[in-house]
Amino acid sequence: MPVTEEYVINKPRSGRPRLVDDTVGEKVISTLTRNSTTRQYSLSKLSQAVQKRHGIKLSRMTIWRWLKKKGYSSVKHTTKPGLNNFQRMKRLQFAWEHRDWTIEHWKKVIWSDETSVILGSLRGKRRVWRLPKEAYSQHCVRQRWKGKREFMFWACFAYDHKGPSYVWGEETASQTKAYAAEVLKWNKENEARLKQEWEITNDMRRINLRRKPPGKKPEWKFTKANGRWERKTKGGIDSLRYKHEVLLPLFFPFLESLPGDDWLAQEDNAASHAQRRNRELWHQKGFKTANWPPNSPDLSPIEPAWFMLKCITSKKKITSRAMLINTWKKAWALFPQEKLQRLVERIPGNIQWVLYMEIIYMKKAAIRLI
Repeated sequence: MPVTEEYVINKPRSGRPRLVDDTVGEKVISTLTRNSTTRQYSLSKLSQAVQKRHGIKLSRMTIWRWLKKKGYSSVKHTTKPGLNNFQRMKRLQFAWEHRDWTIEHWKKVIWSDETSVILGSLRGKRRVWRLPKEAYSQHCVRQRWKGKREFMFWACFAYDHKGPSYVWGEETASQTKAYAAEVLKWNKENEARLKQEWEITNDMRRINLRRKPPGKKPEWKFTKANGRWERKTKGGIDSLRYKHEVLLPLFFPFLESLPGDDWLAQEDNAASHAQRRNRELWHQKGFKTANWPPNSPDLSPIEPAWFMLKCITSKKKITSRAMLINTWKKAWALFPQEKLQRLVERIPGNIQWVLYMEIIYMKKAAIRLI
């Protein structure tokens, strides 16, 4: 019988056998995810590590195809603040105490923070396509401006209310004089009390050492170590500037304007915020403050708001500090409240994520001990 096309069917071709099956793929991934160093391996180095550890020879592209199939990508590190053990435990304690807070609780928190703004700053690295001779072409040049280029921008907000903003300027001569007078007055009013506390503490320490401690009895000296208030001479934002330029004229009036009296003010643990005299001022005014964990900007909804504002303001061509200040003030005033609300709504999930990551950390620590 003659063979015609109607009776011929192509036989499935097996093709080249795959080098990576699920078993081999698991070995590749286990090699990649061993630690932070192996996570940074290039494909060539990962290929060498797999061969050295498991005796399996795979090419760079074979490994690349498998990792892509499993959803892996080579990306930049996720940046987060470093935490020591004390800070980590404080952060965990805060998350545990607020694990049951709903969005209704977080709606009653006023969020505040500062951010550094730099003239000519762009978010991330920028690259351009050009010919060698186009190095100074108008579209291939990034301009740099002289003069004072940086300032600090402060703002606050609640879920349904946007608060005021403030730009820190240079401290004037009159401000310096007024702040120095306030420091001098406080030292005069409190030296006697601090001396009495020092004498009690010092006498108790000497009694605890032995009945007749050797040496000359220490004499009182009113120094910073014994409670004397001294301002830094290098400038910057200290507790006095924060008190007179933000708390009294802006933050406290904003709190007083809000309906109800069950609001909770959030500040980070910057030195100007956490200073004892400013904490006492909050108590005197009758305002409640959140016990915020140290070094935890990722838990605050105002941090991603800064990122969004920097993206907005960096799109404009700004040539002076004054122009940059006006741009930031306008950007904050026009920033949609709905976006701020969405940032607040993410907080319960962030709290649960902190607890989840602590469980993962403890499990890994237990495995290392076995």
